[in-house]
Amino acid sequence: MAKLLLSHRRGSRREGILVLVFYVLISTGFIAVPHYFFPGFHEKAFHYVWDAFVLGVCALVIFTYSIPNIVMNREFRFELFEDRIECKSPSKFYGESYSILLSDIVELEEIVDYDGPSVWYFVMRDGRKIRIITNYGNRDEKIVKMVRHLKPDLPVR
Repeated sequence: MAKLLLSHRRGSRREGILVLVFYVLISTGFIAVPHYFFPGFHEKAFHYVWDAFVLGVCALVIFTYSIPNIVMNREFRFELFEDRIECKSPSKFYGESYSILLSDIVELEEIVDYDGPSVWYFVMRDGRKIRIITNYGNRDEKIVKMVRHLKPDLPVR
C-alpha cells in the first residue's frame, strides 16, 4: 500500500455554514457602514438601490452555494499518495472527482488569470486535462509543490 503524503478533507455542511456566516456578516457591514459613516446616506433614494444590490448578491451566494452544501452534507476529500492522486468532490457542480496514477501525468499546466489566482491542471498521457480543485479550502500550490517533488522531471507549462 502506498504511503499517504498529503490529505485534505472538509465537509460540505461546514463549508456551507462558513460561507453563509461570512456573507451575512459582510452584507450587514456593507449595509450598515454607509448609514453610519455618511449620515445623509439614508435620506437619499440611492440607499434603497444599494441595500437591494447587497442583499441580492448575498441571497444569490446563499441560495446557490451555501444552502446546497449544507443540505447535501457530504465530504470533499483530496489525497496524494506516493503513486496516485484521489479527489472526491461532493457534487459535480463543485468540481470533478477523479483517481489518477502519478505515472500518467505528463505535464503540469498553469493558466494565469490576471484578475484572480492561477488555475492548475494535470495533463494526462491521453491528453485529458484535470483541474486541481481549490474548493473547500484545498490548496493547489501545496499539491503542485508535492507533485513536482515526486516527479522532478515533470514539465510545467
